[in-house]
Amino acid sequence: MKQLLIPIDFSEASINAMKLGLAIAEKRNFKVTILHVYNIPPMDSQYGIPYTKDLMLSREKYINNLFIQTIESDEALKVLTQKNPFDFKLVVGVTKPVIMEELNTNAYEMVVMGNTGAGTIKQLFLGSITAEIMENANCPVLGIPAEYNIDRFARNIVIPTDFSKLSKDSIQFAKEWFKEAESNFTVLHINLSHNYVANKRMNELKTYEDYDKSQNNSKIKIDFEVLDDIYLEKGVLQYMKMYDVDLLLMCTHKRNFLRELVELSYTKQMSYYANVAVLSLPEKFLERRKSEAILWDQI
Repeated sequence: MKQLLIPIDFSEASINAMKLGLAIAEKRNFKVTILHVYNIPPMDSQYGIPYTKDLMLSREKYINNLFIQTIESDEALKVLTQKNPFDFKLVVGVTKPVIMEELNTNAYEMVVMGNTGAGTIKQLFLGSITAEIMENANCPVLGIPAEYNIDRFARNIVIPTDFSKLSKDSIQFAKEWFKEAESNFTVLHINLSHNYVANKRMNELKTYEDYDKSQNNSKIKIDFEVLDDIYLEKGVLQYMKMYDVDLLLMCTHKRNFLRELVELSYTKQMSYYANVAVLSLPEKFLERRKSEAILWDQI
């Protein structure tokens, strides 16, 4: 059975993500693991005494009770947890390394987690946990804001493209993953050079997708848009605000250390400032998925 990971920290965003994650799991028959990472300081902050095993057990009991109360206080969440079996896992440690270890030791199909964005300068430079996981995970990561209406999930999807092979693979993933969701797709290119080449390449992509649609008797509706702007992230965000987009889907590329030092990645910028759901598709995941498809075709 395929697996879905839902890390939570009991914030509004993570609770919203848990609801959507459980709904996705029910529809796709995924096994769910809900993960909470907590930290044990070397000394008890209230009494100034070292943590003992009993104190740790007391902390875990508190978190388990908080988890139960969270479910019981939310009718929608109560229904979803009753319909979907799940494992609730408590792990001591630092959030990002623990989540990455969980992903690297288990074959998860997707991660669904809350996305709090960058509400402060500190968050902007240190980065949200969700943005970090998006850039380093080996599977798709879906970030959900606290205010996001999960009932509208994937109605209007934007897929930015640079016409690369990987961005075309992202389009293919979206068509397969959301084929039964009656979604409206827009493939969007931000034309930073302001030349005619972008429109020509978009027409070529449209011709290919129209042919693929006719060959597979698909009913998926895809629009193709070219928007002139001098900044990639600004152009994407502007388009999403104009056309009531509720899911941004993008391929994430592995970045080198030097580039990490001098600029925020596109993935991080989108996860910080987009008030919609963001689904990141790691480069290695798309390559692996394509290789597996080729292998099946050869059998």
